Amino acid sequence: MNIAVCIKQVPDTEEERLRLNGSGTALERDGVPQAMNDFDGYALEAAARLKDADPSVNIIVVTAGPEQAKAVLKNGLSIAADKAYHVCDGAAAGSDLFATARVIAAALRHIAETEGGIDAVFLGKQSIDGETGGMAAALSEELDMPMLTNCLSVECAGGRFRARREIKGGAENYSLTLPCVLSFAKPEYPVRYSNIKRKLAANRAVIPQLGLADIGVEPAAAGHAASRTHILSASPVVRDKQCVMVREETAEDAAAKLAGLLRGEHII
Repeated sequence: MNIAVCIKQVPDTEEERLRLNGSGTALERDGVPQAMNDFDGYALEAAARLKDADPSVNIIVVTAGPEQAKAVLKNGLSIAADKAYHVCDGAAAGSDLFATARVIAAALRHIAETEGGIDAVFLGKQSIDGETGGMAAALSEELDMPMLTNCLSVECAGGRFRARREIKGGAENYSLTLPCVLSFAKPEYPVRYSNIKRKLAANRAVIPQLGLADIGVEPAAAGHAASRTHILSASPVVRDKQCVMVREETAEDAAAKLAGLLRGEHII
């Protein structure tokens, strides 16, 4: 079984707060530490757990981005992936969700021909930079595969996937035929990290780089010009509200004071 895991390099929010670029239309990336999108990491962990149960599972990480994005592929290799492919072409810069999905889908079809097929496509439910949450649906449409979003875990039995999906207030269980597209939320179990041995092997790995011509996409079908959506402007959230702490001797006194404050603001 071949599982393609789509991973994205995003600004590392552990290092610093996200900030906009000079034009105010996108996040600043130059000089900002980058990392693997958390939700894509959860998708990689789900694939790794399938491989734990069946060592014949082959995990292929895929990303689209500039040269520096190769680092996120090496990170994926150091954690659990067996192979990696990097879609890198300046003509694809500025692609929105739909144009990006077209490029990634074409890359996945190319990889399927090279690797002998793709049985499933895993990815995070959203990225922390764009946060559209629509990539799984777009890939499902482009690849003509059934889709399930917000998965917490997945198992393979009888040639089908049994997936547990997060919903408000609980979870649902589904059975899916292959091939399919699954997006993942934060799981109920811990995720694994890379080790020294795998890091050294990942640093030595030769990662194939695919241009638009390699995957059969015309430059006019990607990039800013081919995008359906365009960001006109963006601005950070202005936090102008102040927090009021209610501290009293007893819980009853605190409740009474809080109620008074809420009445004063005509909330109750």
